[in-house]
Amino acid sequence: MKIWMVFLFLCLLSMTLNVSLDMLTGVSLKQSLQNLLFPFTVKTGSEVVTTIILIFIWVAIEVSFYIQEQKANEK
Repeated sequence: MKIWMVFLFLCLLSMTLNVSLDMLTGVSLKQSLQNLLFPFTVKTGSEVVTTIILIFIWVAIEVSFYIQEQKANEK
């Protein structure tokens, strides 16, 4: 339960920081919230591709650990 509370706190802190930095740079609150809800519209094409590749690498590592754990449990 503590982990979820910390995770929720960090998410809220990150969102608050994002909105406040946008407002400090002169972006309206509406545009700042839109950037927060749809982050891929703000990124350039290369940033989107890099993000997707990193997510796929992370998923592949997690799947390989899961498969290794299953094989270890079978023995």
